[in-house]
Amino acid sequence: MQIGELARLTRTTPRALRLYEARGLLGPVPRRGRYRHYHAGHAAQVRLVRQALALGLRMADLARLPQHTGADALAQAAALLQARRAQVQRELQRLRAQDDALAALEHALLHCPEADPTGKRPLALDCAPA
Repeated sequence: MQIGELARLTRTTPRALRLYEARGLLGPVPRRGRYRHYHAGHAAQVRLVRQALALGLRMADLARLPQHTGADALAQAAALLQARRAQVQRELQRLRAQDDALAALEHALLHCPEADPTGKRPLALDCAPA
């Protein structure tokens, strides 16, 4: 199939496909004259690349992975996924702390007698939760 057909099939653009190819994410793409000729394996690879990018992996990280599917390649891919999961866990902790701080502020605004919505007195954030 040609690039337009692969783009439609994978719901991406020819420009993105050229970029993936230039970064080495699709493996070898045979040509006939000026035209690239893709096969079903390329479509699967494009879907995998798009999924990885949507999950926050970087194209540079994906490009460093070996193109073969041996045990070493799978171990490298697993390590990349573990690193991304660790990043997500750190972000979740940061967001939980932010949510706790927002909840404390909301409580202070709604339930603390010292809270002054007019802004004439400082807001007391240290009142005890109800």
